[in-house]
Amino acid sequence: MHFRVKMCVSMLAIAAVFGLAGIPARAQDKQHVVSLSDLNKDAARPAQTRQANEEAVRTLLSSDQGNRPNSTTRRWIRPSAN
Repeated sequence: MHFRVKMCVSMLAIAAVFGLAGIPARAQDKQHVVSLSDLNKDAARPAQTRQANEEAVRTLLSSDQGNRPNSTTRRWIRPSAN
């Protein structure tokens, strides 16, 4: 009979451990502070900025103002010795 009591206590302890292990798993069901769509938007923002900057540079370089050398450029470019 003493063996049966030990087995029952052991089984109850194992059941309690498994029951308590489920509590942290249920805590993750709550909504996160930052939603997945917000994270996706923030991840896409640098690519959109980079694309807009690239388009602005391409527009500038294809314009008359972009093709015309300015005074700052002339100071840094030395004429060849020929």
